[in-house]
Amino acid sequence: MLRIPPNYFWPGFVIALLCLSITMSFGGLYFATSDGGPQVVPDYYEKSVNYDDEYQARQQALELGWEIDVSLNGSYGELAVVDAEGEPVDGAEGTLTFRRPDLAESLGDVELAESDDDGVYRFDDATERPGWWDLNLELERGDERYVDSVRISVDG
Repeated sequence: MLRIPPNYFWPGFVIALLCLSITMSFGGLYFATSDGGPQVVPDYYEKSVNYDDEYQARQQALELGWEIDVSLNGSYGELAVVDAEGEPVDGAEGTLTFRRPDLAESLGDVELAESDDDGVYRFDDATERPGWWDLNLELERGDERYVDSVRISVDG
């Protein structure tokens, strides 16, 4: 069995520990900065001031009882909306905001356009890569306002 003399082993051991510490420090620094830096929510102060209004809008949406179903078909998507009785919701206007859960800023807003089917709205698909997406919906019909978020998975 090979035996390393102590006058080589212990200085080598200390140097190996120092190199490991330096490597781990630079590795931590790399992983801490490789995600694009800090994510700051745009207009975070305005959002906090208007939180009560947003909460009220979500509560009103729950009272409406509308249900939505989102499907993505490549370059476009469809949003089916039915009311609490299961009847299609026609004549509404709204927008859909595409967000990634890991990013603070939205990646695009699209307008909803009514299709030929009752209660179905079409939109341009803004998902540019696979993964999880949050779709924030704002839909208005007359004095009714529906606000909701849907998390969907986009396959690659």
